[in-house]
Amino acid sequence: MINAHLPRVVLGVSSCLLGQRVRYDGAARRDAYIVDTLAPYVEFVPICPEVESGMGVPRPPVQLVGDPAQPRMLGVAEPHADFTTRMLHFGATAGARIGYISGYIFKSRSPSCAVWDAPIVAVDGSVHAYGAGLFARDIVKHCPHLPLQDERGLQATEARDQFFEQVFSYRRWQVQVARAPTLAALREFHVAHKYSVLAHHQDGYRGLGRMLATATMSPAFIACYAAQFFAALRKPTTRASHVNVLQHLAGYFKKTAPLAERQRVLELISSYHGGLIELGVVLHAVRALNARYPNAYLRKQTYLYPEADEAVLRTNATTEHSDAPAG
Repeated sequence: MINAHLPRVVLGVSSCLLGQRVRYDGAARRDAYIVDTLAPYVEFVPICPEVESGMGVPRPPVQLVGDPAQPRMLGVAEPHADFTTRMLHFGATAGARIGYISGYIFKSRSPSCAVWDAPIVAVDGSVHAYGAGLFARDIVKHCPHLPLQDERGLQATEARDQFFEQVFSYRRWQVQVARAPTLAALREFHVAHKYSVLAHHQDGYRGLGRMLATATMSPAFIACYAAQFFAALRKPTTRASHVNVLQHLAGYFKKTAPLAERQRVLELISSYHGGLIELGVVLHAVRALNARYPNAYLRKQTYLYPEADEAVLRTNATTEHSDAPAG
């Protein structure tokens, strides 16, 4: 089963967000959500690239300067102090340390760790662009499908939900496909994530199905499937896309559940579509229907039965079901 005996999720995290005093001025940026809420469910690999590349604490503040595509990391007060090569070397050698993580939480606006909002200044000192920090750029280069977020993004309900959906999907991919790729393992993974993908990207859902129908296992095929799968999960869901999935799920009970019970679920789907109730209410109702009229195929769906820790951390995937997650 797709979720059986999976290891604990491991996340990379900027050290300062855990309360470590590693910032240039010796301060920390402890994030209460990460430390108090998230920590019981995951393991952290804390990294401060500026400290671990030898820049020390305290240290002169740095900023990104020049070409937004290839900025340099220079001192703020001493622009002749160039830390670019040092940071790029650290990033290039960090791959072995983070190869097993399933996601990364970065410090926003950091010249080394920002995912997308580090200020990049022109030679006159004015901010003329925003982009990823130098270390974060290397992480993306070495792990292109790794789920990324910053502490600000985790404060937003939809961004947090999508991040943890990606994280747990990525971890399942690591454990069940990437470690020992077989066509059987890939098909099992594909089946389990079928409706999760459909909720994000209908064309991606169809494309992955076509790929698998003519699959010939090879490293190139695995890489192509992974690229399309994780690209689909990065697409934002919508209320309409969830309604489409929920209607598919309800259709599995046409021949098993009484009309009155099916009608009740369809009414809940309509209420959700109209913004009257949350998605979790409808998912709970579909799970309850599946408990009374079991469908083995639906029990495999991570959309309907996320892992227990995933269900806790995601906003919409409620844990209001007494039966165990798919596994």
